[in-house]
Formats: sequence, structure tokens, C-alpha cells
Amino acid sequence: MGTATSQFLEELAGVVNAIIHSTWENEQDSKMRFLKSIYKDTGSRVRDTDFKSFVTELSSGVMYDTSVSTALSAGDDFNQLTKLEKITRLNYKTAQFTIDRHDIAKVERILKMADPMQRMQEFARAYKDRINKYLYSAIKRRRLGLIDAFMDAIKSKTIAGTELLIKEAADVDATTDAYPFVNAIATAKGEAALDAAYNAFAVQTDETQKPIGQQEIKWMFVNQDKAGAEKLIHSSMYVNANYRNIADTGSPERSAVLYASASPDDKSIFLSEQHSIVMYGREEIPPVKAYEVAAGLQFLVDDYAVITAEASVGVVYNDPSL
Repeated sequence: MGTATSQFLEELAGVVNAIIHSTWENEQDSKMRFLKSIYKDTGSRVRDTDFKSFVTELSSGVMYDTSVSTALSAGDDFNQLTKLEKITRLNYKTAQFTIDRHDIAKVERILKMADPMQRMQEFARAYKDRINKYLYSAIKRRRLGLIDAFMDAIKSKTIAGTELLIKEAADVDATTDAYPFVNAIATAKGEAALDAAYNAFAVQTDETQKPIGQQEIKWMFVNQDKAGAEKLIHSSMYVNANYRNIADTGSPERSAVLYASASPDDKSIFLSEQHSIVMYGREEIPPVKAYEVAAGLQFLVDDYAVITAEASVGVVYNDPSL
């Protein structure tokens, strides 16, 4: 086979992209459901070059336009920002795999098939396992890693300048804090922890110190003992239906999620419907690029996903060791 044409490489990239998408859409993992529920696609609003410039990860949990030093309005998008502060540009090569040069003849035979659906099916049959191993799984690990890192670091996040997102009694000054309530609890995992989280949701205020109102438990994140968390947040699935805990009074779409931690412990994090923890990215699955290299045909995925907290006030952090 001679030098691969751009049309040849474009079609191969399209097939690889389709295979990844079909696998991604079949994902049933609870963390992936969470990821999809918080995901915001910016691909329709920006060019690829724009996105590389504007992707952000903010420790304060707020996106700012520094030309006016105010939070980005809900109706604005990345194209309306002229400057950003606290930028961490995430431009990384997620994954790659190479079809060896001695396999290219097989690829060429597939692409000579007249029916495009047949071409896709034959290519998937030959390379789907390798594609999933080197591309899909790497994307999934990197995206979920953003959630894991965010949850592990949530207690040190700040809002409104230097004000802590998660506050113990010693961190609260009602005269100066925009959010003068405690949302750090120290309760051993169990129904008492659910009660404490529910009570913490009840006393939250907005930036004007107006009570927000009672929120329901939507997500419970733990970095070990997912089974225990499931039993707590879905008690009616495990015991007699006449018995209910405080979580059962809330939304039927509750989830207990295990997130990886460098040092697993009994800490947990509770989110309600009001909390907006968002992952921004160019697409759910970034576009695949194909190249011809000395070893054969190489496929790359460049991802720009980032997780941040848009409406983070009142996330409840439970650390029994406090």
C-alpha cells in the first residue's frame, strides 16, 4: 500500500470514532451516569482553536471574565470571554494505538468494500477490542479521574475569594462570610450521617444570606464501601418497604457513587439537586485523528475535558474523624 490518502485516513478515523461512541453510550457505571448528567458540551459554540484557549479549571469554582471582574452570566458562553483568570489549560493526548504496517493490507481490503455499513462492521470486528482498550478506556479513566481529583480536593476548594467551600464551625464568620453556615459534618457512616446531611441542606443560604430552603439528597460519594452507601441511600431496596430512611423522602433518582481516592477512608460527600458540578468538554468523545507513521496507521484522541463547580455552595462533606 502506498501513502494513505486523507480520505482514507478520514474514513478510518470516522469508523474508530463510531466504535468508541457506541461503547460509551452503553456504559452503565454509576460514575459514568453522574458524568453524563453533569456534562456540558461546548463543541457547538466554539472552534477547536477557541476551545484550546478557553478551557479552564478553577479552584474557586467560578468562571470569571476579568475584563469586568464578575462571574460569567448564565447566558454567556466561551466566545464572550476576552480574558480568563486562574487558567489551567488541559491539553493532553488521551490515548493512541497503532495498526502495524503488516496489518494495513487488511484495512485496505476492508475499505475497498462498497457498502459503508459493511466496511464499518468489518473494521469493528477486526479492531474493536484494540480500539476500546487503547482509546475508550483511556478516555473514560481520564474523565473519571477529573471527578476523583475534584472530590478528593473538595474540602480545600474556595468560593467568593478565599472563603472555604466546606466550612466547620471555626471557619464561619456571619459578619464577613457570604455563606455563614456549616456544611462539614462528623458522623459515622449510617443513617445518622444521612440525617446530618439532610439537616445541613436545610440551613443553607445564598449570597444575600437568604435561606435557600430544604434540599433533598441526590448523590452520595464515598471512596470505599459502596455497598454500604447503596444500602443507606436505597434502604427500601434492601429491607422491608415499610422501613425508610431520610434519603427515601427525596428524589427517586438517588445514586451512591464510589470514587477513587489515594488514601481510602470513611469520608463521604453529599450533593443535592441544587448543586451544579459540571464537566466541560469539546464533545462527549473527543474527535479521533488518524496519521500514517513509520510503524503503520496511528490513531490519537486529544481531549480537553475539565470539571468545575458552578453552583457548589452547600455541598456537604462528611468526615467522621473531625
